[in-house]
Amino acid sequence: MNRKVNYNFPNPFNKKGSWLKGNLHTHSTESDGQMSAERLADRYRRCGYDFLAITDHNELTEVDKEDLMLLPGEEVDVGETDLDTNFHLVLIGTERRIGNSLSPQRTIEEAKCQGGEVILAHPNWSDLSTQEVCSLEGILGIEVFNTGCHLAGKGNSESHWNQLLGRGIRAWSFATDDSHQRINDHRPDDTCQAWIKVKVDRPGEKELLQAIRAGDFYSSHGPEIFDLRVEDDVVYVQTSPVEGISFVSKNGTGERWTAREGRKISRARFDLEDAERFVWVKCSDSRGRSAWTNPILL
Repeated sequence: MNRKVNYNFPNPFNKKGSWLKGNLHTHSTESDGQMSAERLADRYRRCGYDFLAITDHNELTEVDKEDLMLLPGEEVDVGETDLDTNFHLVLIGTERRIGNSLSPQRTIEEAKCQGGEVILAHPNWSDLSTQEVCSLEGILGIEVFNTGCHLAGKGNSESHWNQLLGRGIRAWSFATDDSHQRINDHRPDDTCQAWIKVKVDRPGEKELLQAIRAGDFYSSHGPEIFDLRVEDDVVYVQTSPVEGISFVSKNGTGERWTAREGRKISRARFDLEDAERFVWVKCSDSRGRSAWTNPILL
């Protein structure tokens, strides 16, 4: 078949290396979390995580753990939106504390000058408009899912992500915990619930950050994704058993595969046409948990 569509995307599934599981947004008692940084790191390690970023508010928390890779991180709340909220920026891989004295754009620039990257945190929870999200230049991606915000009723930010991609702005999707460890009779644990799985050619902080920067990962708070590929203008995906697999693109395109009642599916396909500008895949299980690929850009 002659190719109709030009596309490019980071595809960790066809690369050599090993998978590392980690969380890039969590808080300790150094800001407003309920666990010390050491206890928090131990918790994630025991739950099978390979790396963690402790991103206390406007603080760069340092922890030494030999059995868990710890990326330096900080959550900075800066600026003011039209609805009197702040931009929350998760900085990873920075060398020094930045704090919240700069503008949102200057914060991004300073983080990148230090060799780090910036993820826009929970834009739905922060009530950010499309214009405000698109005004930020140089972010690596956005939190498509945030466990803590999910438990507050506003954890999904897929629409903000679609607005970026629809405007031709490349942005990766991240699922994070934003763990504060606030548990009560109606609020379950927000720790070790979401993650990204990153394909690295060898373990190491430098290699991990490089793979995240390249988009060699997928995000989840439940299902697994085993394969994603494009052949002859057809997107194929293989997942753990789920209730539905969606191929999401611009309005008027895209498709969802739904399992019949009492059954599950683990494979789906989508025929690319000329109309799509991007396609990303989401699979969802019977408990409402999802996993997301990074976008195929067309």
